[in-house]
Amino acid sequence: MPPIPLGPGPPPFVMTSAAVGSDEQIFGVHGQMLPVMYQREAVFVMNPHTMGLLMTMSDSNGRPIMTPTPAEGAGFLLGGSPIVVSEQMPDVETGHTPVLYANLRALYTLVTRRALTMLSDPYSAGWCTLFKFDMRAGGGVVCPGAARLLRIR
Repeated sequence: MPPIPLGPGPPPFVMTSAAVGSDEQIFGVHGQMLPVMYQREAVFVMNPHTMGLLMTMSDSNGRPIMTPTPAEGAGFLLGGSPIVVSEQMPDVETGHTPVLYANLRALYTLVTRRALTMLSDPYSAGWCTLFKFDMRAGGGVVCPGAARLLRIR
């Protein structure tokens, strides 16, 4: 495996798949492609439609590939990693990347660009005092090696 580049940019590896219908392809993202140092806190990120498709899949022994989370009562595990549902992920279609497998803390950093400020306005609302809060935040990818995308061919 080539060295992991650090700094801003897209994930260095996008795994391609002919179809999401194969559990070997999903676990290929899980087990072999993400460096070991990022696997402990890694999660799968997908939209609800993709999660619904994966809930119908089973392995070669007939067991479902998604299992309920035993500790939390709600949620599912895929290959031992939690699943985060995000509406912003694309659907399963040719050329799209519907599944992200990443250690989100290592991948992305949020920063406060300007501190939280509060402005009280006792005049605009009559008998009430309005409080206006303002803060500017930003962020970016700091370690692209901490993520892998599954692209559908």
